[in-house]
Amino acid sequence: MSLETYCWVFMILYEIVMLWFGFLGHKRVKSVDDFATARASYGPWFLGLAFTSTIASGATFLGIPAWTARQSPNAFSAGTIGGLVCLATCIIVSKLTTKLPQKHLNIFFAKT
Repeated sequence: MSLETYCWVFMILYEIVMLWFGFLGHKRVKSVDDFATARASYGPWFLGLAFTSTIASGATFLGIPAWTARQSPNAFSAGTIGGLVCLATCIIVSKLTTKLPQKHLNIFFAKT
């Protein structure tokens, strides 16, 4: 088989898997609240990994083109540090301004 054939096969399999995930999500989500909060089914570790990957993605998106353009090899580090500073600022400001109710914390940490 040629490379083009492998590409088409992979793309079709990828589409089938994505449609299957969409179908499963469609069956499980019953309301807007389910969609927005995932019924509190994600724990703090999963959310932490999701936030970390989001920050790394942003740093890569901003840092690698700058590195390629030879602006600075430290652009990736600057993007990562900038993202972490923004995240830390958001956390500090939210802790100083708003106290979360106990019900929210119980949902976040999956306590019933």
